[in-house]
Amino acid sequence: MPKIGQLAFVDNNRLDIDSLGKLLVATGNRDSSDGDASTQGIAGLAANNNGDKHFLKASMRFWNGTNIDRARNNEEIVALASAARTADTNSSDIVNYNGKGVIMFINMTVAPGADNVTFNLQVKDPVGGGYHTIMSSAALTDIALTVLAAYPGSADVKTKYSTGFNDIVIPRVLRVNADHDSSTPTTYSVALVFV
Repeated sequence: MPKIGQLAFVDNNRLDIDSLGKLLVATGNRDSSDGDASTQGIAGLAANNNGDKHFLKASMRFWNGTNIDRARNNEEIVALASAARTADTNSSDIVNYNGKGVIMFINMTVAPGADNVTFNLQVKDPVGGGYHTIMSSAALTDIALTVLAAYPGSADVKTKYSTGFNDIVIPRVLRVNADHDSSTPTTYSVALVFV
């Protein structure tokens, strides 16, 4: 165990004991602030210590296989902005940082008439790069807001607008696919909320 004034480094954390024998802990870069205004370097800890000013700064970080991501709360993403479309459309790849589930909002504002559009949530194969559909809407033909949800442990509930596997964990990379059955102009937007 370190003695008063000794410093122990474990990974990128700083541990120190003040003159009263209290443990001081600071996280982040061991030589300076990590960009957060509430974080001080270890020299700042010693300079500001008067026996009652101690702090612990901790943050959730997750290893993604390549880098470290900060923890995120529920995230709202516009997968497909509102626009008139006449053919199959894919969103760009969307990164789910740490959500377990997703809610998909499909807002059709100009209907395709007798034709229809089916919306698919697709996950990306991390090795081959292909996509696999894990959740689909019914074939939509009316102006309406359709909501689909997937969360692990939830009931596999179907509504008149949804089909698919709703009791699932959402992986890291996915996209939204809109499958048009004709070239009739249809206006819609799709948003995702990771939960």
